[in-house]
Amino acid sequence: MASEGGVFIDIAGTGVAKDEGGHEFIVFIIKIRLESFAWAVYRRYSAFRALSDELRRVIPDAPTCPPKRSFGSHDPRAFAVLEQRRWELLGWIRELAQDERVCRSAIFHDFLRAQANVAPPGIVFPGVSTAA
Repeated sequence: MASEGGVFIDIAGTGVAKDEGGHEFIVFIIKIRLESFAWAVYRRYSAFRALSDELRRVIPDAPTCPPKRSFGSHDPRAFAVLEQRRWELLGWIRELAQDERVCRSAIFHDFLRAQANVAPPGIVFPGVSTAA
């Protein structure tokens, strides 16, 4: 995990969850630690994209979320693509965490705190890193 202004942020891995219709989707598992408090949030790529869009409305020069690259769930490269996306999103979140304007934003706080420690129903964790 990396420390950004006293906050430790890591995207520890990915999980697969299902919506009410039974359709699978990928979530990124974000672990946050602030002083003696630690929690995890689970976010789809679309939540990262929404964060980027909302931040750029109030901070026009905020870094932009890395683009999404499509792949099929049975594509043999799926794991590698997800790992690359995870690293890109982690770099982007850490870059945001270094910007004081972003850190003061309720939008950023909500992204990192809303639904803390509430995993999506039916989630399985095929891509969680055990490395610290």
